[in-house]
Amino acid sequence: MIETARRHCVQLDASNTRLEEDRAQLKDQETSLRNDIRESDQALADAVAGNERLREQMEETRIASQQQNERDQAALKDSYESRIKDQKTSHEQDVTFMEQQVCFGFEILSLFLLQLFSFLLRRYS
Repeated sequence: MIETARRHCVQLDASNTRLEEDRAQLKDQETSLRNDIRESDQALADAVAGNERLREQMEETRIASQQQNERDQAALKDSYESRIKDQKTSHEQDVTFMEQQVCFGFEILSLFLLQLFSFLLRRYS
């Protein structure tokens, strides 16, 4: 009976040792998995922070581009308005010059006609 109890004690010790090894293995796995989870959580937090920084940069770029576009449009508008004004002024100057030329042509024609009439009157009078 003592021998049986000893065998049973040895068996229980062996079983206990296996269970302790299993527990230690499971504890190591738990620690490893917890570390993996912690690393995954950190990687996720880093990715979220990176995405947020990227979103902010994209928003800043969008705003800067929009502002530059507005400045470019204003400069282009001013440029075209200036060109239109210059063209209008040039056209008005051309019209004024042509009107002067027409008036000058009429004056020359009038003088010519006066001289012609004067010549004809002297010749036929």
